Amino acid sequence: MPHKAMLGGFEVKNAAQGEAVAVIATFNTIDKDGDVTVPGAIAPGSEVVISPWNHSSVTHGALPVGKGVVRTTSKEARVDAQFFLDVAHGREAFEVVKSLGPLAGWSYGFRVLDAKAGEFQGKRVNFLKKLDVYEASPVALAAGVGTRTVTAKDNDEVFATAARHAAEHERIEQLRRAELAAIRAGAFT
Repeated sequence: MPHKAMLGGFEVKNAAQGEAVAVIATFNTIDKDGDVTVPGAIAPGSEVVISPWNHSSVTHGALPVGKGVVRTTSKEARVDAQFFLDVAHGREAFEVVKSLGPLAGWSYGFRVLDAKAGEFQGKRVNFLKKLDVYEASPVALAAGVGTRTVTAKDNDEVFATAARHAAEHERIEQLRRAELAAIRAGAFT
C-alpha cells in the first residue's frame, strides 16, 4: 500500500461535530520519496477513510476514526474530515490531532494509476500523474514538503488568534510608518 505523508495543514471546522480540514498533498513539490504529485493527479470529491494514526486502518486493521472528502486547488489537496465522535476511538483520535496541532503530519493511501519518471528542478523524480486516493491519516513522520498547519483550535480560539495577529500586524505597520516619516523628515542620516 503506497502512501504519502506530509506535515499537513489542519483546521478544526467544528469541534463539537468533529469536523476538520487537513492538507494531505502539495502539488509540484519534490517530496522526501522523490515523487512530484502533479495538479489533477488526485480527483476532487474522492471519499476516503480516516485512519487513527500511521495508516493503521489499512496496515493493521484498526477501525476507521472518520471519513472524508478530498478537495483540491491548483496548489494542494485537502481532506474535509468528519471524525466519528459517537465512538471512543473517534473522539480520542480527533482530540489527539487537535492537540498536536502543527506537530501532526498527514498522509494519504493511494493506488498509482499513472506515473512517469522524469526530471524536475534538476533532480530525477517520479511524476505521480493519476492516483486513486482511498485513505487519509495523521502521522508522526511526514514525507511531504511545503505544507503547513492552518490551526488545530476551536473556532473561538481561531478568532482570538486572528485578532492578535491583526493587532500585531497593525502595530508593526504603525512603527514602519513612523520610521518612514522620520526618514523623510531628515531625522535619520
